[in-house]
Amino acid sequence: VPTDAPKSQIRRIGYIYSAANRREMDLFLRSLDEVIGTVSKKPLFTRKVLLVAVDESTESAAMVSKLKGLKAVGVLAVVVNPKDPKIVELSKACEAAKIKFMIVPAPDVQKSAVLRDVAVDIMLRPSEM
Repeated sequence: VPTDAPKSQIRRIGYIYSAANRREMDLFLRSLDEVIGTVSKKPLFTRKVLLVAVDESTESAAMVSKLKGLKAVGVLAVVVNPKDPKIVELSKACEAAKIKFMIVPAPDVQKSAVLRDVAVDIMLRPSEM
């Protein structure tokens, strides 16, 4: 995020991924950064407040508490199985805390339609203001 970027153009987003999907998360982050600046008349930026691998030992309540403390307005999850019990649990915990939880299947991280959809969804989240 550029230091002079207006807070109205910044969204605080947490990123989680399955340990096996670190490469896909890196690709997704690069691709999203390219797309997100072009979805509105003014460029948007994501402040990456959290980037962490999750597994069955991840405590959902602690994760959501951390996200709330970081003032995240959304979470993007790059995972192989969106129906994994831990991902479902994290999704429900985030939604209960009014943090938008978005899943991006690992094979889709570079699909332009997916990137545009995610970028638009991020644009609709509250800014840092």
